[in-house]
Amino acid sequence: MEQFKHHVSQHKDGTYSVGVSIDQGYMTPDDFILLSELAKKYHVTTLMATTAKKISFMDVQEANVNPLWEDLEQAFGQRLCFPKGKVIVCPGSKFCKFATPGRDNHAMGREVERISKAHEAGKVKVGVSCCPLGCAMPRVRDLGILTNAKGWMLTIGGNPYHPSCALPYLDFDEPLTEAYKTLTWAGGAKTHATICGRGQGCQDGYSQPERVTVPLKRAGKRGEGKWKAIGWDQLIKEVTEGGKLFADIGEDRNVEGVKALHDT
Repeated sequence: MEQFKHHVSQHKDGTYSVGVSIDQGYMTPDDFILLSELAKKYHVTTLMATTAKKISFMDVQEANVNPLWEDLEQAFGQRLCFPKGKVIVCPGSKFCKFATPGRDNHAMGREVERISKAHEAGKVKVGVSCCPLGCAMPRVRDLGILTNAKGWMLTIGGNPYHPSCALPYLDFDEPLTEAYKTLTWAGGAKTHATICGRGQGCQDGYSQPERVTVPLKRAGKRGEGKWKAIGWDQLIKEVTEGGKLFADIGEDRNVEGVKALHDT
């Protein structure tokens, strides 16, 4: 087997499928004509539109895989997309009347593609939608990106088979096809599989400018909202040993540490 220029899948008959993503699935009639001509040139009998908005050349002979890729690169250049996983974008503001004005889902999809190729994580399915309705099914992907009037929202998919993620959760004998149906409104949204609100809010919490990143110690009377930053070593010492921890602000009481409360 020779080294291929890009990822391909091998079929049981020894032929290969070459999946091509062009501008995240938004192509012109001339694009389709060119793809058809390339299929005829390399004696491909079947083209398939995939769920990832790719056009897949389904029965490519091994010797034709790299020449086909070279022709595709010459024909489409930077319009070819190579995300690690799947990045699905919705019709966007150019076509959809529900899309949030000023939100460019294609630019966001390209940014997700760039990020996906910059690390060594496994394949991730990402849905990008320009409105909360979610035509790209972001709520049932591994990651979902939706927009509203304030900006972009990130959602993280849950496991419909796990009791901590879904109620009611699915039996492990249920096929994946049924699992996906139960996650959709068309299927009744029976499981509402997701992770908890803490998980969904992780990115928002991480990016907040007011996020607490160091230990804070009370620097005034209770309720005054006065705090000062201290080091981690001081935190551990004071929590462990206790003592007159607030003598510097005029409090003479002794605070018991963990040593006094726990018999080691």
